[in-house]
Amino acid sequence: EILVNRLMRQSQQERRIVVQLMQLKREKEVIRENRVFLNKQHEERRVQEFEESLAREAKLAQLEKDGYQARLVEEEEVHRRLIAEKETRRYEKHYRICREQIGRAV
Repeated sequence: EILVNRLMRQSQQERRIVVQLMQLKREKEVIRENRVFLNKQHEERRVQEFEESLAREAKLAQLEKDGYQARLVEEEEVHRRLIAEKETRRYEKHYRICREQIGRAV
């Protein structure tokens, strides 16, 4: 009877150990699944941040291009105005010279 009791206790311990092992395996699987899930989330976040960064850089580049275009238009306008002023001065100079020559001739 002592042997039977001993075997029964041993069998109960073995069952408890098996249950504990199954729990540990399940916990290990849950940890692995969580790690996979977290890695996937991190990767998605990195991709999203990268895409947002590209969008910000594109927007900044467009703003810079727009600013450059605006400065270019402004500089062209200044250039045209300076050329027009120069042509007006030249015309007035020639007109004055011609008038003086005509005045002397008459």
